[in-house]
Amino acid sequence: MTDDLQKAGGNFPRTADGSKLFSRRSTIFAAVSLAVMIFLAYSNTFDSSWHFDDEPNILERSALHLTSLDTEQVSRTFFLDGRLYRPVACLSLALNYYFGGDSVTGYHVVNTIIHIVAAFFLYLLIRRIGTLPSIGKKWDSKVHAVALLSAALWALNPINTQAVTYIVQRMASMAAMFYVIAMYFYLRGRLASSIKESAGWFSLCTAAGLLAVGAKENAALLPLSLMVMEFVLIKPPETLITKKRLWISAAALAAMVAVVVILRGPSFFDPAWLQESYAMRPFTFWERVLTQPRILVHYLTLVFYPMPDRLSISHDIQVSTGLLSPPETAIAIIGLAALATGAFLSRTRFPIFSFAVMFFFVNHLVESTILPLELIFEHRNYLPSMFLFVPVMGAVYGSWNRLANPRFMKFIICSGLTLVITGFGSAAHMRNEVWKNEGTLWYDAAVKAPELLRPANNLGVFYDSIGKYPDAHSAFTTALRLRVLHRKDELYSPYYNLGHNYHRTGDLENAMEHYRMSLRHNDKYASTYSNMGAVFTQWGRLEDAIEAFKHAANHDPQNHVYRTNLGYTFLRTGDVENAERAFNRALDLEPENRNATKGLGYIERLRGTRQRKR
Repeated sequence: MTDDLQKAGGNFPRTADGSKLFSRRSTIFAAVSLAVMIFLAYSNTFDSSWHFDDEPNILERSALHLTSLDTEQVSRTFFLDGRLYRPVACLSLALNYYFGGDSVTGYHVVNTIIHIVAAFFLYLLIRRIGTLPSIGKKWDSKVHAVALLSAALWALNPINTQAVTYIVQRMASMAAMFYVIAMYFYLRGRLASSIKESAGWFSLCTAAGLLAVGAKENAALLPLSLMVMEFVLIKPPETLITKKRLWISAAALAAMVAVVVILRGPSFFDPAWLQESYAMRPFTFWERVLTQPRILVHYLTLVFYPMPDRLSISHDIQVSTGLLSPPETAIAIIGLAALATGAFLSRTRFPIFSFAVMFFFVNHLVESTILPLELIFEHRNYLPSMFLFVPVMGAVYGSWNRLANPRFMKFIICSGLTLVITGFGSAAHMRNEVWKNEGTLWYDAAVKAPELLRPANNLGVFYDSIGKYPDAHSAFTTALRLRVLHRKDELYSPYYNLGHNYHRTGDLENAMEHYRMSLRHNDKYASTYSNMGAVFTQWGRLEDAIEAFKHAANHDPQNHVYRTNLGYTFLRTGDVENAERAFNRALDLEPENRNATKGLGYIERLRGTRQRKR
């Protein structure tokens, strides 16, 4: 432990006049201020509906529908398709279901609390960073203001509404919350005055880090972020490469790989997995790599200019096919390279700027590089953007005492900051209005990205759900004309939905035609087979119906409805044995399935009647 660190890491660093910098009063004020501001910005979200991925990840995932807190039910929430899957976030969603069912209010309350806690620990971390020897006296006694304003600007930024209001993205916000808590505990451990105290803080850091990874896998980058904080802020490097730092770097890399192997399995590193995943994307590996620099620039502009009309759940981003196609590709690569180089070279003179930029790049490594994910989602910027306002606020308060006309300029600065914070909060509140229901969300996306298939299709699904069938038909027809896709097989959805629309109105010929077109684009979608089975049943083609329901059950083996439909179709053909097997399998999947129970009851009555006749 160096003398400088000991001086900076006492229990309560003091200002020049001897007052306690980290007083309980300032901490409580920051906590209450952040909580009130965030609550006001998100006060219109508590009745916002389920959206998009919420349905398959929460509403349709029976393992998360806890009815008791026994070990067996709780342990089921940790797994998806036989592998460990974001157990911390999934358990929290399951507990929400246990206490409130599918009412959205409880989920939104928890998401907002997570955001408040993340903002508060960000404030605590920035405040501690402001006392490090590498910062010197640049912030002086204004460290509390710099930390609070930086945390507030991040927390109220409208771009973060996707990570907070979109319920399933609790996985991203919860991971970020534990991530920043772990960083705070690590810094406290590094600044502790005794080995025993350091061990306690480092143990808490490890626990928080594991919880972060348990919420979402990208938190495995925590060791890298701690390395950046260590080498840039805590103990700036006099020599860039040393044997000790190489060992630390190797240990951090090994820790990340170990976490990935535990969570995803060794097959994650199999190149065949990447090839298969990219086969379904409308872009290649290199096209994604070339496009991401433009998206990172877009993320940065959204952070500092987050107008609601620039935000959307779906962005129409032109794929880069070469360095000059479009020309912005080369410009973005050069610009980001210059930013990264500047941050690295200025790590001694401007450590806060260097750290904020490096942290941004490090925490985009997972979702903004080579993995075959969709190109852009705003919630991916939640964690990487945490420190971007710190160098801005540090510069403002660093020049506070050097103003030519201190009283007037301080009034201007304070007024400007008040307007910016109020503007951010108001913009977040406005953006949250878009998240009210699927109609407002997808209408907004369809207006902002009129060439994308997904918004038009999902808007049609919303119209269909509220009985506006002509509007739904129009939206699905529009979607079929669009060719900007997120997946190559995405056309199956509007074909299926349009078929369902025809099916409801009794136009079975058109319904079947569109179901078949849907299968041409995706021959594994179980609902298409199930609906085809219903049409075959109405036509009296029971053998074809049985085959269709079998396909549906094979492609979605956990769906009890398909087994039930199969059972009744077997009954219509007189095949009692197969009907009984189908009903029993349906009850294995869902013990509360009344239709399957009725089917078995009918079989028992049928057998009793036959025995009496004998």
